[in-house]
Amino acid sequence: MRKINFVLLFLCYFTLCTFAQQDEALLNSILDPNVDLEEAIEMMAKDFPELLNPVVEAKRDYEKATTLENARETGQYYQQLGRKFLQKKEYEQAILYLKKSISATQKSLGEIERHPNLSSKYKDLGSAYEGNLEKEEALIYYQKGLRSGAMTFDDADLLSNPKVADLISPLLSIPIFEAKGNLLLQSDRDENQLLASLIAYERAIEILELICNKYQSEFAKLHLGEQAVRMTEKGIHAARQLFQITRDDKFKTKMFTLADKGKAMSLRSAILDSKASGLNSVPSDMLYRERSLKIKLAHLKQQLKRRHNTNNNNIDKKIFNTTESLYFLQDSLKTFYPEYSFLKNSAPSLASDSLQLFLENKNAAVVEYFFGKKTAYAFVVTADHFYVERLNDLEQIQETVLSLRELIQSMSFRTDAQSAYQNFVRDASVLYSLVLEAPLKNLDSTVDELIIIPDGPLWLIPFEILLDDQATTTQVSFGTENLPYLLKKYALTYAHSSRLLLNQETNPNSDTSIPFLGHAPEFNGRTDMAVRSCFESGANLPELKHSAQEVENISSQYNGQSFYGNDATRKSFLRLAPQAEIIHLSTHACMNNNDPLDSRIFFSQNDFINTEDIYNLDINAKMTMLSACQTGLGRVYNGEGMISLARAFQYAGCPSVTMSLWSVADASTTEMTTLYYSYLNDGYSKNKALQQAKLDFINAQSPSKQHPFYWAGFVHLGDFSPLENSGMGGNKFLFLGIGIVIFLGMFVFVKKK
Repeated sequence: MRKINFVLLFLCYFTLCTFAQQDEALLNSILDPNVDLEEAIEMMAKDFPELLNPVVEAKRDYEKATTLENARETGQYYQQLGRKFLQKKEYEQAILYLKKSISATQKSLGEIERHPNLSSKYKDLGSAYEGNLEKEEALIYYQKGLRSGAMTFDDADLLSNPKVADLISPLLSIPIFEAKGNLLLQSDRDENQLLASLIAYERAIEILELICNKYQSEFAKLHLGEQAVRMTEKGIHAARQLFQITRDDKFKTKMFTLADKGKAMSLRSAILDSKASGLNSVPSDMLYRERSLKIKLAHLKQQLKRRHNTNNNNIDKKIFNTTESLYFLQDSLKTFYPEYSFLKNSAPSLASDSLQLFLENKNAAVVEYFFGKKTAYAFVVTADHFYVERLNDLEQIQETVLSLRELIQSMSFRTDAQSAYQNFVRDASVLYSLVLEAPLKNLDSTVDELIIIPDGPLWLIPFEILLDDQATTTQVSFGTENLPYLLKKYALTYAHSSRLLLNQETNPNSDTSIPFLGHAPEFNGRTDMAVRSCFESGANLPELKHSAQEVENISSQYNGQSFYGNDATRKSFLRLAPQAEIIHLSTHACMNNNDPLDSRIFFSQNDFINTEDIYNLDINAKMTMLSACQTGLGRVYNGEGMISLARAFQYAGCPSVTMSLWSVADASTTEMTTLYYSYLNDGYSKNKALQQAKLDFINAQSPSKQHPFYWAGFVHLGDFSPLENSGMGGNKFLFLGIGIVIFLGMFVFVKKK
């Protein structure tokens, strides 16, 4: 039966391609094995009703509905007709036909009162009553929709909500929870209705998170993340209204936990997957088989992309067979190793006090941003305090970010230094006032570290360049003695979410037999490009004169393996990366905004790995340094953040990545990364090591090389703790201890003599 259903879903997939090529996320979610045939039909009915109803005209719909003998099918046609009247805002007609739909469906189900087929019809009927301004009736039918989709929930109280574990088909309950939440949110001074609205949104987000853990497709997960943001924004609004009514701080905390819960669901799901794979109880050959199938599937998809105009039937068949094998294997793992499935599908909770415990004994503050469609917030957490600030003028924030980024990337300071300087000072000051001035106003002066969790456009800018005061002169001077960069006051690091920050750690049982793995490939293209960028074609990549020296400088501090020129191959990287404690890639990279999963890091002979290849690696490294262009850039997805090459390494298991936000200069990159590793080797935390390296770099440069273009592009993402047991620096105290013991031994020996 499973195979028949899968084939039917696969056929649905190709049918849908004709109508919905633009919605890849929906297609992937329909193809997912955890979505049964009933759910697939309901999803198609919601988004592509024409596929289930070939008769478009309302009159012909009615004729077909009244002549069909099968009551269930009649119910579907009545529902489609009701939806057409809903779309036209002819609510009385919609109510009439939706009631007929419910009656016909109930007749087909006999004595069964709880069924997902009823849930969607009750939801549509509630929407019709809401459109007709009959809000009480609307709420009644939304509640009936939730009751019919639950196994035991039977609460007649219209403000109560079923638990997710009680739902028969959680996916179909999401729009009902959202509709109910929206309706109750309109009563913005009624505490009980606002609380019920908040709970409804929380249930919907919880379902999205659980579904995200089941889906294989990255695009499907990203689609779910965008839905989560929509409901998160409304949930935050409900919690804010409740705080204003009650002045109870728990609702401020609820705003924060909601904002974080809707973030990075796909990345969090992958990290849980990685932790589950570390269970000793699961046979290693099954885990190896699962990973091999994922890698094979990614490789086949790459082949399909490269063969645009040729016959792809053979590849399609291989993709189908590999996908079916993967799903069968995962079903077996779920059945025979339930603890593996539990860990993969668990959702770690977050409370502001757990984050405050993490910040204890650190002079640090977390500033987490949430950007919705209409509102934005900054949440500030320290070891002792918690603040919420609402940000104003989202449009100006976006415009200022893009303007500031363009000023840096265009390198206009080379042609019109005075104008570029004035514009930079203006934008960097304005952006600080828009996004950081209010959040930081209550910080204790002892705080010298900021953990920034960006959202929306804020992923595009390093906060180090923001100016928190006036410049000392109007003359062109980008040095630290003139410009009050945030870099001077704070060591900064970045994260995708607070929950990831708390739950990202290196696997203590991982096998990292190579202390340092470096790659510096050779390229022979034109040399007038002084940055580590690449061309669209990926061919004739320019020579990087300083990359080999960079890797040599760093590898001399570690007892590891480094590959240069033609030896720095894709094959050597894929073979050794899982065993490396530190990974350093000094090379070219290409960001693909249209297809983030095909962004690339290049090796010798123009070979490369892309984002999807990295996803399927098992990275055990404590840190990865991506010394290449735009490795921290990518397409920004609502809720998930930046889909970048750096994120891919976190997805593969590395908790700490240093990345670039624009096309970095080759020579200055080598100089600064050497400084960075020197401080890491001295025991500095990663954020403080990068801060000090940047300050040293700026102070050592001529005025023309002090511009942020040369030093601000590299930022750190994830775990910022010091590197331990790496190179000489990690063992310096051990060697010091041994020295002291030897000295004392000699002293005792001499004294005895």
